Amino acid sequence: MRSFRVEFDEYFEDGIISEIEVGLGACGELRYPSYAANHGWKYPGIGEFQCYDRYLQKNLRRAAEARGHAMWAKSPDNAGHYNSEPNNTGFFCDGGDYDSYYGRFFLNWYAQVLLDHADRVLMLARLAFEGSAIAVKVSGIHWWYKTASHAAELTAGFYNPCNRDGYAPIAQVLKKHGAALNFTCVELRTMDQHEVYPEALADPEGLVWQGAERCVGCRDTSGQRERAAMLRQGRLQQDTGERQAAERPRWAALVRVHLPEALQHPLRGTQPP
Repeated sequence: MRSFRVEFDEYFEDGIISEIEVGLGACGELRYPSYAANHGWKYPGIGEFQCYDRYLQKNLRRAAEARGHAMWAKSPDNAGHYNSEPNNTGFFCDGGDYDSYYGRFFLNWYAQVLLDHADRVLMLARLAFEGSAIAVKVSGIHWWYKTASHAAELTAGFYNPCNRDGYAPIAQVLKKHGAALNFTCVELRTMDQHEVYPEALADPEGLVWQGAERCVGCRDTSGQRERAAMLRQGRLQQDTGERQAAERPRWAALVRVHLPEALQHPLRGTQPP
């Protein structure tokens, strides 16, 4: 990060580079690589926990011993595989082990490891990019959101079942370092997802509503729905303001992942004057 800052110093000084998005995981997002397509994952699979290397297993063992439950020093053995559905597993099904004493311990540890990683990297980013704004992208994992366990979020490191707010701790870490939160999937509509993948029990709009109090940025991943996303963004500000007039969440920006054709070739087909 420091080398990047030094190499592009003139762009920072001239204000051409005004913000740096710090990559904290897979695809530059704060998450575990729990749903990797190159490992056979297909939407809407729940993904798999990513904590089987010797270093994380050692960390887990220390955490279990510190809690006085050495037998908890193991990863779930009934959490299915990349393309499982929640109710086909003993861990994520309704009333499953995710909500047991062991399950809550494991999921809290798993999420905390990700948060500690973010904390360390952002501390270094603040030093490297002192004086510049920084941001973090958080993946909008909306499939299986209408189930109790929110399995796909759990495997990605977001401890966000139906009875717990998994995004508040993330927001606290980002606030500590003055980082903006770029939240994905704001352009998706729940009804569209239900029509195409009814089995996924997805709810992107519900997820965005939950994250609204934490988010200060959004991105349009489709490159086709900028206007619709901005309109929903405006309603989100208004409706949330009616519910929480004292402290309304505000979208700060709309970030494009892909440059649309019209902006790549704005003068195509036109004649010079």
